[in-house]
Amino acid sequence: MKYKVKIRNNDTKEIRICDQRSLDWDRNNDEGQLFWWTEGNFGCDCNRGNEFEKSKDMNYNINNSVCGDSKYSVIEAIFENGDILEIDGE
Repeated sequence: MKYKVKIRNNDTKEIRICDQRSLDWDRNNDEGQLFWWTEGNFGCDCNRGNEFEKSKDMNYNINNSVCGDSKYSVIEAIFENGDILEIDGE
């Protein structure tokens, strides 16, 4: 299922809705998908930051990304059917 994620830059408190148009979330495997956003590749600030910046500028240079685990929070996933799933929460 197509979805969007709500990402917050924890330094500035700015929140952006990031369209995951090229990805599908398997609602039959929420646990695996949550792992991907929390402990997996998208649990890292480098990937979260890329998504945050690409939501405003698709030409963002991803080489500017820095790894870490405190700069960005993925608050929730928002599905095309209107369902919302908390990831990191507020």
